[in-house]
Amino acid sequence: MALDSRQKRAAVIGTARAWYRNPHPSNIDAAQRASIGQGYPVTSFVVIVYGGTFNASEYFASGQNDVVIALYDPITGSAVALDSSSCIEIGSTGLYIWDAANITTAPTGYQEYAYTMTDGVTTSGGMIRMGDNATVIRDAIFGFEMENGETFAEQTRLIRADAAGTIVRDGTLHEIKSADGLTTRITATASSAGREVTDTDGA
Repeated sequence: MALDSRQKRAAVIGTARAWYRNPHPSNIDAAQRASIGQGYPVTSFVVIVYGGTFNASEYFASGQNDVVIALYDPITGSAVALDSSSCIEIGSTGLYIWDAANITTAPTGYQEYAYTMTDGVTTSGGMIRMGDNATVIRDAIFGFEMENGETFAEQTRLIRADAAGTIVRDGTLHEIKSADGLTTRITATASSAGREVTDTDGA
């Protein structure tokens, strides 16, 4: 069976989860080892997800048509409405995935959900992420306060202005402008001894 991009991504994540939870070969049976299709790594690893929407995936006995998922808000514990809770098997691997497109109301921003997946006999679960995680990471980095009460983004603008900004001089007063020339990023007074910065604006 040909896999689309979302199914391939789910397979990779499911395989990584199996290795991470059970890094020793004795913890996964022969059928699962065969389904993964390759040997176990010498060292375990962790998958870091930077962004995007990821499908839920778990291992159950192959050939089932009744594997279903339930989604929950991890803060309140309340159930999340789904258009479909059915999970499909990838080939005959025993790896079942739930397509995240089947959530009734897609989140408008980054959101994590807890889930349980069951075949009626065994229940497993974990967390899935939906929305733009890359934006969350970006905002956390550029919003980090470095020094002088300035964020990383603000200091980056000040560095850009100091390196390439237009300088407007009025006697000993120097004003260094933003890229568009509309904002005075750095205000300083100059003398034969150097300069003294009296104001900055990286916002």
